[in-house]
Amino acid sequence: MDTFDEVLTWLKSHRPFGIKPGLERVEHLLAALDHPERRLLSVHIGGTNGKGSTLTYVQSILQASGLTVGTFTSPYIIQFEERISVNGTPIPREDFISAARAVRPHAVALENTEWGPPTEFEILTVIANWYFAKIAVPDIVLWEVGLGGRLDSTNVIQPMLSAITNVGKDHMHILGSEITDIAKEKAGIIKPAVPMITACQDPEASTIIRARAVEMRAPYYALREHFELIDGSMDEDGGTFSVRTPFHCYQNLRVFLRGEHQLKNGALAVMIADYLRVYRSFPIDEQLLAEGLAKAFWPGRLEKVQASPLVLMDGAHNPEGIEHLARYLAEVYPDRTLHILTAFTKEKDPSTLFAPLLSLAPASFITTTFSHPRAADPRHVSPDTEVFDDWEKGYNELIKRAKANDIIVFAGSLYFISDVRQNFYEKNAGK
Repeated sequence: MDTFDEVLTWLKSHRPFGIKPGLERVEHLLAALDHPERRLLSVHIGGTNGKGSTLTYVQSILQASGLTVGTFTSPYIIQFEERISVNGTPIPREDFISAARAVRPHAVALENTEWGPPTEFEILTVIANWYFAKIAVPDIVLWEVGLGGRLDSTNVIQPMLSAITNVGKDHMHILGSEITDIAKEKAGIIKPAVPMITACQDPEASTIIRARAVEMRAPYYALREHFELIDGSMDEDGGTFSVRTPFHCYQNLRVFLRGEHQLKNGALAVMIADYLRVYRSFPIDEQLLAEGLAKAFWPGRLEKVQASPLVLMDGAHNPEGIEHLARYLAEVYPDRTLHILTAFTKEKDPSTLFAPLLSLAPASFITTTFSHPRAADPRHVSPDTEVFDDWEKGYNELIKRAKANDIIVFAGSLYFISDVRQNFYEKNAGK
C-alpha cells in the first residue's frame, strides 16, 4: 500500500465483516506487534451518550495544561483520519500508511485462523495503538468505546482510569433489550484496581456498575455521591456550572456545547481531570481547567451552522439523545417554529425515537436517507412524516417554508450528520 486511498480501500474491504464483538483478533494483532498498547498512558471512556463530548472536554483541559493528547473516536464527522488524532490534529496520511503497512501482514494472517478476518474498526484500533506508541508518543491517550464495552475492540487497552457517562437503550440488537443487560456490557471496561468514574443516574445501571467496580476492587466515584454538579444553568449557546469533587471545588465554569446534558458531561470531565491532577500529578490548575472547558468544541452536537433561519445539526441517534435534543429545543426556543429533517440507521425504532420531537408539534418533519449501507429506507420509517429520498431536496424544501425566525434541525445518525455537514459547509462557504 503506497497511498492513503489504497489504505482506505483495504480498510473498507473489511466493512462487510460488520460488527464482530470479541477481543481475540485485536489481542492477536497487538501481540504480533509487540503490544504497543502497554506503552501508553490511557483513559477509557464508555457510555451510551456523551462519550465524545466528555472526551473532548478532557482533551481540551489537558491541552490547555500543556499536555500532548492522543484521541481515538468514532465515527468521524469531518474527515476519516480524525478518528486518530493528537491535540486535535488528525493522523498525517503518511503515518497512517506506515501504521497500516505494519498491521496488514498480521491482519491477513488472521484470515485463515479460527477467529477469521478482523473488522474495519478492529484494524483501526490496532493502527491507533501502533501510531500512538511508535510515532506520536503523546503524554496521554483518550479512548472512546465504539460499541458496548466488554467486547469492544478498545477494551484491549490497559487504562489508568475508566469512565462511563451513562447507560441508555441503544444497539439493543447487540447489547440486549434491558438496561441491566446493556449496563453489564458497559461495565465490562472496568479493570482490576483501575479507578472508575461515572455520571450514570439510572438506578439499575448504577447498581451494576458499582457491583462490577467492587468485584474488580476498582476505586469508584459517582456523580451525586462522590462529586457534584452545582448551580447549573443553560442558555442558547452553552451553560455555566460549578463542580465539587472530593479534592476541590471549581466554580463558575463555562461550556459552549449546547444542551443541559452537556453540563453533566462537563462535570464528569472535571472529575476525570481532577483525578489525574491529584493522583497522577498532571499539571492542571483551576484556571487552565476553566480555559480548557470553554475552548472545547465537538462538531455535529447541537452545532449552530446558520443564523437565519437558524440551522442546527445534532447527532441524536437514540432515545436518550433525541430526548436531550427535544428538551433543549423546548426550553431554549419555546415559541419558535420548528422544521426537522432526520435520517437513521436500520436498527432504530422510529416510533420510539420520533415521539419527543413530534411532541413539539414541528411545522415540518421530513425523513430522508444518506450514503451508508446501514441507512434506513425513509419510506419504511413512519407514516407520520414526509419522505425525501435526497436530503438536499428535503432541505431546499424546508428553506422555502422557513421564515427568518424559524429553526431547521438536522438530527439522526452521526453518519448522516457527517454527510450533511461536509456538504453544507462546502456549498455555503463564504455566504
